[in-house]
Amino acid sequence: RSIAQYASFQKHHLLSRFLKQNDNKQRQIESLTSIVMVHHNKLNRGCVFPNPNTWIVEAMNREISRIPKGGKVNKPLDNEERSFNVLATLQSNQSDENGMKK
Repeated sequence: RSIAQYASFQKHHLLSRFLKQNDNKQRQIESLTSIVMVHHNKLNRGCVFPNPNTWIVEAMNREISRIPKGGKVNKPLDNEERSFNVLATLQSNQSDENGMKK
């Protein structure tokens, strides 16, 4: 397996586990920030996002915004889908900042 494939697998695994464990939104954002940054730094030494908090918070807020105010979720996303959505955002940001580096 290439490092990129391994990184993708690791992030997906960690995000799935993290989403199952954290209900509190603020805790989710904090945990996600630390999980992704620790693993990102391990796997991509020397490549650090300028401001990791911004895109992680955006990704989480998009997930949170799916829940109607004062209502039930029409179609709740399962953990797999949620982690995939967050991952897709992480990966698109990573591509932008790495100039599409593989």
